[in-house]
Amino acid sequence: MPLTTQSVKNVRALLDGATKEGPTGVNGLVFVAVDRSGHTLVEHASGTRSVNSKEPMDMDTSFCKYVYRTSKKCTSAASTILAIVSDVFIHLLSFFVASLLYPLIPIACPLLHTCRELTRVRQ
Repeated sequence: MPLTTQSVKNVRALLDGATKEGPTGVNGLVFVAVDRSGHTLVEHASGTRSVNSKEPMDMDTSFCKYVYRTSKKCTSAASTILAIVSDVFIHLLSFFVASLLYPLIPIACPLLHTCRELTRVRQ
């Protein structure tokens, strides 16, 4: 569903406000909103390319060097999360297997079951 003209103006005004807030705002940004079917709802470039530059941002501004830096951090975070999830999965799996095998102990080791019964009788 396409946005109204007023909604698009409001989004652009909000983005322009973020780049004009001085030292607390962002230097420059490129924004694109896409719906589920892949249609562009809003696209807008605001601010300047760098702190020392007066060159304005445009929709063709490249962020490759920033994406590369971020991808390393994302990969590191993903591998850490994967390690934690796999560790938890292994513990849950071992608990599940143990709970399945525990009732089979008397069948597999009748002597062990008999010894356990004898120790209960002595107490």
